Amino acid sequence: MLKYWIKLWSINENLFEETIKSVKNWFFDFVEIYVIPWKFHTDVLKNFVENNIKISIHAPHWAHWFNPIDPNNNSEEIWKEIKQYIDFLNPFQIVIHPEVWTDVKVLEKKLQYFNDPRIIIENMPNKSSLLANTEFYGYSLNQIKKIKKITHWFCFDFAKAKSSAISQWIDIIGFYNDLLYEMNPDYFHISWFLSNTEIDEHFDLWEWDDRLIKWMKKKIFEIWEKKDIHIVFECKKKDWIENDVKNLEYFKTL
Repeated sequence: MLKYWIKLWSINENLFEETIKSVKNWFFDFVEIYVIPWKFHTDVLKNFVENNIKISIHAPHWAHWFNPIDPNNNSEEIWKEIKQYIDFLNPFQIVIHPEVWTDVKVLEKKLQYFNDPRIIIENMPNKSSLLANTEFYGYSLNQIKKIKKITHWFCFDFAKAKSSAISQWIDIIGFYNDLLYEMNPDYFHISWFLSNTEIDEHFDLWEWDDRLIKWMKKKIFEIWEKKDIHIVFECKKKDWIENDVKNLEYFKTL
């Protein structure tokens, strides 16, 4: 089973109806929703529940105050906000960034507190466009191995892995292969990126040389031969969800 996901933010209320139609019409299969604390309202989310739309939740990142690897971050309080979305939407998976700090033991304690088997950890870039001189955790193979000791569930983000490889001055394809082997993912984030930057980017799939996109698709389909695969398209929002549709159509034609 290969399933295609569209990604929204919980504040993209103007896109909810059109997104639900795209799922009901069998174009996208499911919806990933990035949730923002203190913005939870059942009246704008109830249509997903009433239409039996399968959901994954993407937990907020540091810019929305959630940093589960930082011992000084009050992530337990933010989790209570996230939990409202979880309880209402009953998600298939809950994607979490390790975020900014250096001690994986802190992340382990926070995951024990969150206590939800649906949590999957996303790999990170090394650098941030907004946090100068700051490193994310979960960008290197060694860090992924440490995270794997506390959870076996991962979301593989191709753009973030590319950015990390650039930061480490290592071969991108080789790093992809190492991470795919170590993480053994079945849940993917896909977008395009410039080839020479350390910053995580979300461009449309056709904006660069398609050879690497074809390689990524080939690797995903090799995994699909062994287990179910979920692909989330992280692309620019243009003309409602029309750009998401175009990215999926382009991916299918490669």
